[in-house]
Amino acid sequence: MVIHERLTASAQEHPDSPAVVDRNGALSYAELARESDRLASRLIELGVEKGDRVGLFLNKSIDAVVGIYGALKAGAAYVPIDPSSKDRRAGYIAGNCGVKHLISSGRKKGQWPAFQEAGVEHILVMDGGEGLEAEGLEIHSRDWVTEAPEAELPRVISQDLAYILYTSGSTGDPKGVMLTHQNCLAFVDWAVEEYGVTHEDRLSSHAPFHFDLSTFDLYAAACVGAPVYLVPKAVSMLPVEVKRFIDEQRITVWYSVPSILTMLVELGGLEEGDLPGLKTMLFAGEVFPTKYLSRLMQRLPHVRFANLYGPTETNVCTAYTVPEAPP
Repeated sequence: MVIHERLTASAQEHPDSPAVVDRNGALSYAELARESDRLASRLIELGVEKGDRVGLFLNKSIDAVVGIYGALKAGAAYVPIDPSSKDRRAGYIAGNCGVKHLISSGRKKGQWPAFQEAGVEHILVMDGGEGLEAEGLEIHSRDWVTEAPEAELPRVISQDLAYILYTSGSTGDPKGVMLTHQNCLAFVDWAVEEYGVTHEDRLSSHAPFHFDLSTFDLYAAACVGAPVYLVPKAVSMLPVEVKRFIDEQRITVWYSVPSILTMLVELGGLEEGDLPGLKTMLFAGEVFPTKYLSRLMQRLPHVRFANLYGPTETNVCTAYTVPEAPP
């Protein structure tokens, strides 16, 4: 089975259950499956073939999730580009992996010329796009995408490329890490079983989509038909708002870098016994100073804490459940 087949299975088993929620609304599993089918149909109509790269350059949102699944269903690998990237980095990534089709937002129009110079030919605008023009580019509106006829989707196998994640480029140009459907699901399937994720859970999505932590949030939820709640960027930077978000959205599974959790315990006004609905807190990507981990565990004694680790190439290759608050 491949990544998007998990979405298809949940859409059949839990069609009316919420699949993805952001500050502007929600899509059910049936709606997410239908919208991503339409996008895949249009991508194929525009010439996307199995193994092609489809870029994503828009803010984290329901539209971005539709874009991810649409690219996968078209047989392509999605390439999430940090929406805060400057023109040089964004254009370099698109050119480096041969992106010809870009899923974007009208708010990013000012940066489209950088993609055109990098070889992009088509831009699908997920938040409108009517009347937009850009020299050397074919612009396709959201309405055009949503009116797509059904199309025969390609057969994708587990060894096919699913996505390419680019490094920070701190030691030179960014480098793309190529990951297959099998690579992704080997971790996701293990994590769903290890941490007991079920249809009744409510998962957060804190990491940006160009960061490998995001794959657990999206695809663990899809595996069991649970909702994933996209954490707004403004919320993620304010510890009090993080606490409120977890509480109000009744999040049961949280996954983030430790620095967010350090701020939560230090500045979030967290008291012992708060967040009673939270059952699992996963952290990765940084060192978690033990004094802050200890304080967090003492204030959330009902929560299971686990440290995951692994380079982008393997997603996660080792994990450790913290049995008790460190001294």
